[in-house]
Amino acid sequence: MMEEYISTGMVSQLTGEAPQRIREKAANGTYIIQRQRSALGGGNSGESYQIAVSSLPAEAQIRYLLRTGALGGQGAEADLTAYREKYGEAGIQELLARQRAAEAGIAIRRLQKKGCVEQLKGLAAEQGTTVRSLYRWMDGYESQGLAGLMRTVVRKDTGRWRSICPAAYAYAYGLYMTQVKRKKTVVHQMVLERARKLGPEACGDCMYREGSAARAALEAQGEVNHYPPCPFPTGAGLLVPECRQTMDRILGAIPKDELTLARRGKKALKDDCMPMAIRAKPEQVNEVWFGDHHQMDCFVLDEEGKAVRPWLTMWYDAASGFPVGWVLCKKPNTQTIIAAFNNAVLYKKASPSHGLPRMVYVDNGKDYRGKLFETGYQTEVSLGRLNESIDTCSVLQLLHIEVTHALPYQGWSKPVERFFGTIENLYIREAPGWCGDSPEERPEDFSRQLRLMTERGQLWTMDQLFEYLRDTVFPAYWSRPHEGYGGRRPLELYESLPRAREDEPSAELLGVLKNKKQTRKIGQQGVRLNNEIYWDDAMIGHAGEEVTVLYDEEDLSTITVILKGRTLCEASVHERMQMVGEDPEVVAAHQAKQKGYVKGVAERIKRASRYQFALEVDEKRSRGTYTTLEYEKAARGRKAKRAELAEPKDEGPDLMREKLRASGDMVLRRLHERQ
Repeated sequence: MMEEYISTGMVSQLTGEAPQRIREKAANGTYIIQRQRSALGGGNSGESYQIAVSSLPAEAQIRYLLRTGALGGQGAEADLTAYREKYGEAGIQELLARQRAAEAGIAIRRLQKKGCVEQLKGLAAEQGTTVRSLYRWMDGYESQGLAGLMRTVVRKDTGRWRSICPAAYAYAYGLYMTQVKRKKTVVHQMVLERARKLGPEACGDCMYREGSAARAALEAQGEVNHYPPCPFPTGAGLLVPECRQTMDRILGAIPKDELTLARRGKKALKDDCMPMAIRAKPEQVNEVWFGDHHQMDCFVLDEEGKAVRPWLTMWYDAASGFPVGWVLCKKPNTQTIIAAFNNAVLYKKASPSHGLPRMVYVDNGKDYRGKLFETGYQTEVSLGRLNESIDTCSVLQLLHIEVTHALPYQGWSKPVERFFGTIENLYIREAPGWCGDSPEERPEDFSRQLRLMTERGQLWTMDQLFEYLRDTVFPAYWSRPHEGYGGRRPLELYESLPRAREDEPSAELLGVLKNKKQTRKIGQQGVRLNNEIYWDDAMIGHAGEEVTVLYDEEDLSTITVILKGRTLCEASVHERMQMVGEDPEVVAAHQAKQKGYVKGVAERIKRASRYQFALEVDEKRSRGTYTTLEYEKAARGRKAKRAELAEPKDEGPDLMREKLRASGDMVLRRLHERQ
C-alpha cells in the first residue's frame, strides 16, 4: 500500500500533542517524515515536512481513517472506546493490523483475480493467521468497515435468556413487578404452575410465536417490533427453569429504575434513580436561606415526663452551608418557623450568624404558607397555624424578602435535607433513645427498651437535647470540612464571604411576632419566666418596675421586654456565676458594672438637684422676688463665703483665750457663792 503523509497540524489534532512535541519526535525518528518545498514559502528555507500516517500511534491512525472515510460508512459506528476498555491497547494494535491486512488483501484480490491465492496465503502468514480468517476480515471490512474487523464486545443475545421463553419471562415479569411485592420464590412457583397447567398448548396463541393470531394483532397495531419472535421450537409450551436460583438471577437482572417504579412507586423512582441537575451555589452569605422541619431520630422526655420524638425547625444558608437559626419543639407550626427565623436574624452568643436573607426557599406545606409568615391574606383555619390575629403584614413582606417554594413532594431540591442526614448520622446516633429513621434501622426490641429508659429516667429532656445541639452538634458541624464546599468549613465561609444584605431588623420589629405574653416585675437579677432569669443591661435602673414580657413557647432563648408601652430590650438567659472559684476577670467585670451603676445613680441625683435649683431661681426671678442686682449681690456673697471657707485659719490663740475666759468665770462664780 502507498504510504500516506499528513501535516503536523493534522497530527496534532489526531494525537492531542503540541507542535513542539511532534517536532521532537520527528527529530528523534519516532515519526517518519518527508520534506517538501512549498511554492508559498514558509518552514525552513521554504521547506516543510509531513508525517507518515503509519508511524503514528495505532489509535491516531484509526482516527485518521475514520475521518477520511477510508473505513467505509459503517466505520463511524465502531465503538472504539468500549473496544479499548475490554481489550486494551493490545486489542487496538491487533485491530489496526487486521485493518492493514484486510486493505492489502482487498487490493490483491482486485488487481490479481487469477493467482492471488498464493499472495493471500503469504499475507496471512505475515499476519500469523489463516487464509480463511483473512478472507473473513476482507469481507467484513468491505461490508461493515472497521466494525467488521472487531472482536465481539458484547454477546448478540445479550438481554435474552436461554433458559426461559419470552412468554414465560413476560408472565414472571408481570407477577414480580407490582406493589404486591411478591418474593422471587413465589413468582417462580406461580410460573411453574402456569406452565404445567397450559402444557404444550401454550404456544398455540402466543404473541411471540410467528403465525399466531396474537402476533398478527400486534402487527396490525404496529407493535410487533417490541416483541421479538420466540427462538424456541413450537409445541414446547412455556419454558421455565426448574432451578430457583436461575429464576432469581433472571428477576435480579431487571433494570433498577423499572423495578423501583413498579414495586415502590414514583416517589421512590425520583428519590433513587431520577437524574438530577447540579446547581451553582450562591456567592453571598444570606443570599438564600433554606427552611424545613425534621423529626429527630431519638426520643426525649417532655415536661410531663412522656417520651416524645422532637422536631427541629431549621434555617440554613445556601452559600456557606451554615445553620443560621433553629428551634427544637414537640410539634412544628408557623410559630416555630417564625421563632427560628427570629433566632437566625438576631445576634446571639452561641452562633455568629445574624442578618436578613435576600430570599428564602421553603416547602409548600401549610406551615410555611401560613398567614403571619408569608402572604398576609390567607385565612387561618388549618391546624398548626397561628391562632392569634396580628394586625400586620407578613414577616417576609415587611422585610422585603423574596419567597421561592420547592416543588411538591420533592424535598431533594433543598440542601437542608442533607444537613439533617449528616447530623443524624454523626451525632444523634450517640444520644440515648436513638430510634433510627425507619423500622429497618430501629434497634431490636426498641419498644421495651424505650419503656425501661423512660421509667428509669435515662432519656434526655428537651432542654438537655437543646443544650447538646447548641453546645456540641452545631459547633462541630460548622467546624468540619465539607466536600460540597470544596473542603472548606461552613464557619469559615460564613465569616469570609460577602453579605447579600447589610440591614438588620430591630428587636422591636421581630418581637411583635411572639405569640405569648405575661406581666412580670424586673428584679435585681432580671426578669423571671418559666424557671429562668433573663437579663439585659437596659434593665439597669428599672428594678421593681412592672413590664410586659413577649416570648415564644418554642424558643425561650430570648424574651422581648415592654416597659410603659415601649420596647425596653431583647433579654437573654442570665449567665450564672459560680458560687466559688469564678474567673477573677468575670468577677471584676461584674463589680465594675455595680460601681458604675452606683455612680450613675449619684450622677442622676446631682443632675436632678441642679435642675430643680435652677427652676426655683427662674421662678422667683419671673415673680420679681429676685432682682438682677440682688441676684448678683447674693452670688458675690456666696463666692466670698466659699473663698473664706477655703482659706486655712490659725485658730490656736482664739481657742486658748476662750479657755482662759471660761476658767476665770468659773473662779469668780465660786467666790461669789462662798460669800
